[in-house]
Amino acid sequence: MNRYKNFNRIIIFFLSCTMFMLLFTACGNKSASDLKRSTENSAERQLDGNQIKKKYEAGLQQLVDDATITKDQADKVLNSIVTNASDLGKQTEQKQKDNLNKLVEDKVITREQADRIIEVIDKIDQ
Repeated sequence: MNRYKNFNRIIIFFLSCTMFMLLFTACGNKSASDLKRSTENSAERQLDGNQIKKKYEAGLQQLVDDATITKDQADKVLNSIVTNASDLGKQTEQKQKDNLNKLVEDKVITREQADRIIEVIDKIDQ
């Protein structure tokens, strides 16, 4: 009888150790897959940022073609508004408007030009 108690204790000990190891192994695999997924999402966001920049370039080129702004102004506006373009949302829109307001204050563009640029950006973001 005593022999069976020791045998049961040994079996329970090995089962506990095995379950413990499987638990940590499974958690480790999940972390690796999460890291891979995070890296893929980061690459997608970067691609989206490049696509957004191209859309902004096209919108600003329309304003250059219409003689609303000059090519030099368009380049400065593009550099100003594409900062963190991959982070879409209201905060970014407000930051873009703040950057345009700074360009107006610095007399790079006029208020009317800034308003027209905001219209184009809003159409692009929709």
